[in-house]
Amino acid sequence: MPELLYYISFSILVILFIFFLFIMIGWRWVVKTFINKAAKIIFTDSYQENLLELMPGLRHMGVQNVLENMLRAESGDLLHRPLGSSKNGRILTKLPSSLYKPDHFLWKETPK
Repeated sequence: MPELLYYISFSILVILFIFFLFIMIGWRWVVKTFINKAAKIIFTDSYQENLLELMPGLRHMGVQNVLENMLRAESGDLLHRPLGSSKNGRILTKLPSSLYKPDHFLWKETPK
């Protein structure tokens, strides 16, 4: 049994050594191949499928507003609850349902 463990550990060390040599020698080839494929996808996709076209919209509108608009467009209905508050604390949607406050929250006991 100990001989089997020695064999397994030796084979793992050999595999790690070969992987380390490949990384030391071929890392530039791997990075170059990855960047070439990514650049080809980005620069040859059509306008509707290009992911870089999403970046100016995200910078202009913000990620939260884009996600909320996507949810509204998918269902065709109002969001019952927004994803969160904006950075400066303003109400995201000026809908009457979001501004409604029931009377029992506003009721105060009269002093005696």
